[in-house]
Amino acid sequence: MRNDAQERITYRTIWPDGSVHWIEAIGRVISNETGTPTHVLGVCVDITDRKNAENALRESEERFRLLAMHAPVGIALCDAHGRALFVNPKSCEMVGASTDEVLGFDWQEFVHPDDRGRILESWQADIAAGKTHSSSEFRFARRDGTIRWAYSTASLIHDSQGTPIGQIGITEDITERRTAERRFRDIYDQAPLGIGLLDSHTGQFLQINPKYEQIIGRTESEMKQLTFQEITFPDDLADDLDQMALLLAGKIRRFQMEKRLMRGDGSVMWAGLTVVPMWQPDEAPTCHLALVEDITERKITADKLKERESQLSGILDNPTAIIYLKDSQGRYLLTNRRHQEVLQRDGRSIVGRTDAEFFPESIAKTFQEADAQVWRSQVPLDFEEAAPHADGPHTYRSVKFPVRDDAGRMISLGGISTDITDLKEAHDALKAEQELLRNLIELQEKQKQFMCHEFHDGLIQYAVGSLMLLEGCQNNFPATELTPTIDTVISNLRKGVEDGRRVIRGIRPAVLDDSGLEAAIVDLVEQYSTFGVHVTSHCDPEIGRLPNSVQTMVYRVVQEALNNAVKHSGTDVVRIDLKKNNGDLELEVQDFGCGFDVEAMRKKGFGLLSIRERVRLLGGDCAIHSELNTGTRISVRLPFPSAFED
Repeated sequence: MRNDAQERITYRTIWPDGSVHWIEAIGRVISNETGTPTHVLGVCVDITDRKNAENALRESEERFRLLAMHAPVGIALCDAHGRALFVNPKSCEMVGASTDEVLGFDWQEFVHPDDRGRILESWQADIAAGKTHSSSEFRFARRDGTIRWAYSTASLIHDSQGTPIGQIGITEDITERRTAERRFRDIYDQAPLGIGLLDSHTGQFLQINPKYEQIIGRTESEMKQLTFQEITFPDDLADDLDQMALLLAGKIRRFQMEKRLMRGDGSVMWAGLTVVPMWQPDEAPTCHLALVEDITERKITADKLKERESQLSGILDNPTAIIYLKDSQGRYLLTNRRHQEVLQRDGRSIVGRTDAEFFPESIAKTFQEADAQVWRSQVPLDFEEAAPHADGPHTYRSVKFPVRDDAGRMISLGGISTDITDLKEAHDALKAEQELLRNLIELQEKQKQFMCHEFHDGLIQYAVGSLMLLEGCQNNFPATELTPTIDTVISNLRKGVEDGRRVIRGIRPAVLDDSGLEAAIVDLVEQYSTFGVHVTSHCDPEIGRLPNSVQTMVYRVVQEALNNAVKHSGTDVVRIDLKKNNGDLELEVQDFGCGFDVEAMRKKGFGLLSIRERVRLLGGDCAIHSELNTGTRISVRLPFPSAFED
């Protein structure tokens, strides 16, 4: 070793227990005033974890590469100027270009000219607001000139000083979804039936279509201030409430009835009502659809029957849904224009014949079994059915219901079959997107964990080593004119180590990985107690060790809730309760501060949205209750994760 030179070597050692450890040694020769070497100062650091982390990083990079290469969405990495540095095959497929044609080009070149300014302004506004993520929908042009729609989420990438050096974007082609949404909106706006969306618990109108406005003689804004109880004729309300109670209790899946409604001008009308829930079995009731038909004329006078039959014919032929009637033998009695178009036959060649004469045996048998269920139950039932078309199989949602005579006997079976092929594909795509989001969140947490280990075992260890070296020099050598400078350096190093550890604990506390959720919450409570807030926590001992994904979700919810309470509520007391209850894992965080308007905050509160999304991606429910000057309570419930896998 040269005089006054510093040397660094890395080697492996075998410990007494037989394990192999990597050691990094840093040595320096210390000389006296004459330049004669007198001491050798050395520092040895066990870097086994760092070596293992480097290997893990390489494996993580390979997994990311495989994920990107096979991902069903476009993934691109751009520099600070927006030039593409990396694109996956899906990105190239979306724009109809090769990798060489995309790399090095500004991403704005692929955005439709009419959308570029809007997207750039939105992105710059998000950056100015301190956001690191931005999402948008825009049109893009393929190389062949085709215009399609995309949904893109971009995230800034910063260097160690926090300076943006690039961005990573995830893009999905949503052309089919937007087409499906537009078709659904057209059906909703142009439907010949009144359609209302109502809160199932309060009966409050949330939304109605133009036909409903026409029927009830009120505008949508007026209806949003009312409940169905307020527009129902008093003598008919009890029957309606009884049916709703059965629906909410899960004893029926839908119901139909005739009742009187009070129009906006004070007149009374008769309406045929069909109520369809918007929740699935075993789900908590939320909203329901009310399909309303004005039957006033039919109820008042029989001589209007012919006119009503003409109106019914219009209702049958205009919708895009297939509508039909069958007798008890499965023979068609009535069929609408859409049904005739699908079967490519006129009405006369369909009436009197059965499904077996139009469809393959297996499909016809499925239709017949569904019809038989309605005849046996004598109530409307909902089915998902598949039928062949010229362009391939289509999926239908069929509502089949009994048609009765005046005595209440079922005389025929009615059906409304709506083509939901595009909606089903969009739903499947949405599920895939949610799974990708869950995986990305997990990957983000793993990256935070890795980054914290790197900081702790790398930078902070070097700083600690340097601190020890300087303190040793200070203790072993007489004071010189450099002593004040050395004191300052030692003080700065101590502060740097403390700040580094504080930052690491804020990103992802090591105690969460080392000691589990309960210890991490205790550590979090201690942190926030320094802000003058008395935080109490209780963790059910029956919970035990949870999967990493669940631990991280619960920790982040508690962290976000405490952060909001300290910053915004003005409370001096916060309670945290984590328990196992009837097979569920329940978390409740409550403060007693100023409270807030939940609905108003729902539209702009990213923290609350983050809490809800984290819980929802693990199959749980999140409820946020807040009252002004009373406080806020965040309640999370999800199935106890005994069967969960990370």
